Amino acid sequence: MRRWLHYAAASAVIVAAGVGLGSALAREHWEAFLLAGALALAVQLAAFGALVWAAGRPTEFLAAWAGGMVLRLGVVIGLGVWLTRGGPFAPLPTLLAAIALLFALALLEPWALRRKNEPTGRVT
Repeated sequence: MRRWLHYAAASAVIVAAGVGLGSALAREHWEAFLLAGALALAVQLAAFGALVWAAGRPTEFLAAWAGGMVLRLGVVIGLGVWLTRGGPFAPLPTLLAAIALLFALALLEPWALRRKNEPTGRVT
């Protein structure tokens, strides 16, 4: 549970920074970036939760990892279809933001999975 909480906190910071940077660079798309950030955060927290649940069990871990990849791909495809068929935001900036945030948060997963829950130093 602590791994998931650490990952959730770090992910929220990264998403907030990404949405803020994107909004500063292209103010007309700030709502699209907000949607992309919310989707990326929700998908990544679910996918990482499955990885934490399956940690230490190789078969289940591989299934959780593959399921997370399929979930990410499904969200990007679904978002693209929705946006190109009359969604409220421009498809290109929304999809680019979603893909960039999903990628950045996926790169954070190994750090969070290796994280130990014990203190790192001795107290004397």
